[in-house]
Amino acid sequence: MGQLVKKFLGTAAAIVAALLVGQLLRLGWRLVTGKKPPQDPDDPQTTNFREAVIWSAVSGALIGLARVVARRRAAQFYAKSAHEPEATTPAADS
Repeated sequence: MGQLVKKFLGTAAAIVAALLVGQLLRLGWRLVTGKKPPQDPDDPQTTNFREAVIWSAVSGALIGLARVVARRRAAQFYAKSAHEPEATTPAADS
């Protein structure tokens, strides 16, 4: 049951983070460019290539980062609330 709760928390946190970052990205795009963000970056009729590439790269990177951070924070929260030891990563050899 514990693993199911942990997975649910991680997934829920990732979804919320992706939605919030998506909203911030759309707002930021409007502030920077003065235009709405591309609705369909794949459609050459509505979006030029440069905008499609920039939108895809920035949104993909930031949403992906937000999902990773949210899942990690949810795992930390779960570990503390369930009194589980956090997984440690071995130190990198220098």
